Amino acid sequence: MREIEKFFTENDPSSEVILQKVINLGVDFLGREWKNTDKSQVNVKKILGGQSNHIFYVTSSNSAKEYLLRIHRQEDAHVFTDTILFSIFSERGIGPKLYGFFNGGRLEEYLPSRALDAVSVLKPEISRKIGESFPKYHSMNVPLSKNRRCFQVMRDVLQQYQNLGGGDFNLFPTHVTWTDHPDSISLENLQKEINLMESWTNEIFEDTVVFCHNDLAVVCQYFGAEFQ
Repeated sequence: MREIEKFFTENDPSSEVILQKVINLGVDFLGREWKNTDKSQVNVKKILGGQSNHIFYVTSSNSAKEYLLRIHRQEDAHVFTDTILFSIFSERGIGPKLYGFFNGGRLEEYLPSRALDAVSVLKPEISRKIGESFPKYHSMNVPLSKNRRCFQVMRDVLQQYQNLGGGDFNLFPTHVTWTDHPDSISLENLQKEINLMESWTNEIFEDTVVFCHNDLAVVCQYFGAEFQ
């Protein structure tokens, strides 16, 4: 665990040390308004829902600009790639603005919005909006390797699951009526499925490689506050 992550997980968001830290970050990346901000004027709220980061919403009662503070939990290689991509999204106007980054985290623009849930995403008017937005990401030419990584990512996640003590996964059907399914799925079953899917794509989609990102997931889709 990085020191910055340890600092933000071991101290309460309302503690003196956290308040002073977010003021210092504001001064470093957002300018003079934060220089004139006192700890009594600052509010730090931890936002739930971050899958691989700690996220805090930082505001003040004066004119200092609000921001999101993201504290990374991933390994350095992933953080490096993610920061590059976030910067590209920011520059092209298809993501929040990047205010600054530092060892272990970054400051981002706060966009008032609401997260989608599994029920909302099934509504035709919403799923159409999502479908319309994805091509502009998939068609991006980004400075990353053009070799497919999705299957290696699957294998890495499976290995991490196993390293944490994970084993067979029991199936409990709820919404489906299909009954011809196994009672459980083993790590070996999943590995075979990954290999099978990879062999299919080698045969069918050898020359089709598009950019994708793990943030293009249901829990990471947000609608602006004005969307009804």
